[in-house]
Amino acid sequence: MTTLRDFSSLSVAQRRIVGGIQHLFHGDYVPYAGGVLVTNGEVILGAAGASGAHAREDEEAVRVAVERWRAQRPR
Repeated sequence: MTTLRDFSSLSVAQRRIVGGIQHLFHGDYVPYAGGVLVTNGEVILGAAGASGAHAREDEEAVRVAVERWRAQRPR
């Protein structure tokens, strides 16, 4: 069983993307963990994902990688 997630914590850009996909699939799209959008403020730079473990573990691995990448970026 999949538990639906509260999307209020998503950025405006992320909610727009999920909303657009929901519209295309007539509400039959359920986002699932395993990847994240890489953003700079409201600008989407790309997306990163992982596969091989449980979806939540995949997502956590990607989040850690993105956080480390952000920490090393020149400001």
